[in-house]
Amino acid sequence: MTDYKTQDLPSGASTTLAATDIVMLTRDPSGSPADYYITGANLKSQIFTQDVDGNDYTLHGFEGEINTQTGTTYGTLAGDNGKIITLNNASAITLTVLSTAPAGYNCLLIQAGAGQVTIAAGGTGNVRNRASHTKIAGQYGMVSVFVVSNAGTAPEVYIAGDTAA
Repeated sequence: MTDYKTQDLPSGASTTLAATDIVMLTRDPSGSPADYYITGANLKSQIFTQDVDGNDYTLHGFEGEINTQTGTTYGTLAGDNGKIITLNNASAITLTVLSTAPAGYNCLLIQAGAGQVTIAAGGTGNVRNRASHTKIAGQYGMVSVFVVSNAGTAPEVYIAGDTAA
């Protein structure tokens, strides 16, 4: 059975954790915004930040989930938000961004195979790129996908990275 420790720390204080300790961070709602860190012998990473207004929270230090696709077409899903999608096929691949993807939806695409990846927007959306590119440049290329806005089924998809016409 795991032992749990409760420890109240004043602002700016620190404590030492064992490798097997389980940590739950809480804050008194009347307190001021704070950043929380976990520090170890080989680790110093900020894991949790509370925004200045006290309402927005951001998690840090989590590994990306990989979604591996091997077909010649793939339509992103709501669950792909924040994921890494690898596309691996010898033939050309078309990836279509979910037509209902909300503003802020994002993922990283990696062309793992020889088949060039074309990025399309679902519904009546558009793919935007500074150079008007819509493809990953080649095998091992990576492209970031970000939905800037969506009027229902018209995602405005921005792509950046190793792109090609």
